[in-house]
Amino acid sequence: MESNHDLVPGQLECLRGRPIPAEGDGGVFSEGWYPVCLSSAIPEGGAHGVAFLDGRVVVTRGDDGDARVVSAYCMHLGADLPVGQRTAGGVRCAFHGWDCDGKTGRCTGIASGDPVPPRAQLFAFPAAEMYGVVFAHNGAKPLYDLPAFEYPESDLYVRTWVFDGLFPVDPWVISANTPDLLHLTELHNFDFIGKPFDEVVWPRPASGTPPTSPSLANPPCWTPQHDHKA
Repeated sequence: MESNHDLVPGQLECLRGRPIPAEGDGGVFSEGWYPVCLSSAIPEGGAHGVAFLDGRVVVTRGDDGDARVVSAYCMHLGADLPVGQRTAGGVRCAFHGWDCDGKTGRCTGIASGDPVPPRAQLFAFPAAEMYGVVFAHNGAKPLYDLPAFEYPESDLYVRTWVFDGLFPVDPWVISANTPDLLHLTELHNFDFIGKPFDEVVWPRPASGTPPTSPSLANPPCWTPQHDHKA
């Protein structure tokens, strides 16, 4: 049987197929849902600026309680909107008082009383909030609903946090490896005894305080056999 070591470079490239472009290559990002920030990052009565998809957005919460995400630079002279004032419907630019609607991105008024230019509009990302995270869809309209667990949020224990640094990989790489048991057994040489997901029990304290770690019905569920493969 011919191994990859016996193939010439051209044949090996054919087997590998075309390389998968990384997110952001050439300024192009997949059309889908992305986490923007934690819900707690939106200041009460204020605006929150955050880097997003090689750009910047401003996140506000309307009087209706919904999170809103629009591009962060004013359509007038490009001022950074997070330093402006949050309004009932969006945000007002600090430089010249241009009001931006947080749902549509349109300019709804100018402090000077001048007529609003018909094309004065920021890009408004479709936004949703779940499990303490604000998400935005990269596109004019969502292609699909934000994925959710089949259980009500009150029955779930969810931890959300922001990492201090950036990982030099596409988001799908982390997502694909998180629940991958075969990855743990083949690459990291863990030996599973029984069915791990059936043996993990999450206690729910009477006080309502979420547990800090799971308990195992028959520990240990898995044990490393030897060091990480080289």
